[in-house]
Amino acid sequence: MREILKLLGSMKTMAILMLIFAVAIGYATFIENDYGTMTAKAEVYNALWFEMLLLLLAGNLMYNIIQYKMYQKQKFLVFLFHVSFLVILIGAAVTRYVGYEGIMHIREGETSNTMVSSDSYIGVSVTQKGSVTTSEEPILLSKYSKNHFEMTVGGIDVKLVDYIPNAVYVLVDDPQGKAILNMMITNDKVPTRVQLEEGSFFESSDLVIDFNSGNRFDKETIHIHIENNQLQMSHPMALHYLQMDDQLSG
Repeated sequence: MREILKLLGSMKTMAILMLIFAVAIGYATFIENDYGTMTAKAEVYNALWFEMLLLLLAGNLMYNIIQYKMYQKQKFLVFLFHVSFLVILIGAAVTRYVGYEGIMHIREGETSNTMVSSDSYIGVSVTQKGSVTTSEEPILLSKYSKNHFEMTVGGIDVKLVDYIPNAVYVLVDDPQGKAILNMMITNDKVPTRVQLEEGSFFESSDLVIDFNSGNRFDKETIHIHIENNQLQMSHPMALHYLQMDDQLSG
């Protein structure tokens, strides 16, 4: 056991661990650049092998400080280097296991007590005989290698079958499909893409855009319907328009 400790705590071992650490960090940087932050976390930063590497490196530094009595005055600079690296590793551990990353939106002159987590979660709700069972677990999905995820909720096994990175919803022509309006709407100065299916409506704080839903609304409403295979619009208020092609307005 003592021989193993000496081997793990030797200067040669520290040099090897530092080299592996540098290569791993560089590798993670390239992965993050090509595949994104989530993949870098899944492959390196949050991986078990990387945690074990940092743990061995911290143990090696502590062993060398004690073994070679670096706390003595004549070895102060070497001692300072080792302690500095230990502080960095402790800070990384605190960030990894205690820290919380997210985004808090605070408008000028306002306050907020909520934030959106930067972590990704899979949430599953199962309803059985009027009883709802909900479970939520964090997940890191890699674009670089295979992913694995399993959970059991309310006696039902949930398993990740496939992951499609950078997936987006697109409209595809279908002879049996419904008409869909694809619009960009500015609501509270925030542009929002809205895909409105015939028979539905979009409601903002002061206006409703109704695509032949048949509903009645208390707010001012822009009614849109299809007549002779053309879009028709009726509205009780005056509207201003701007044509993007020629900038014609009226």
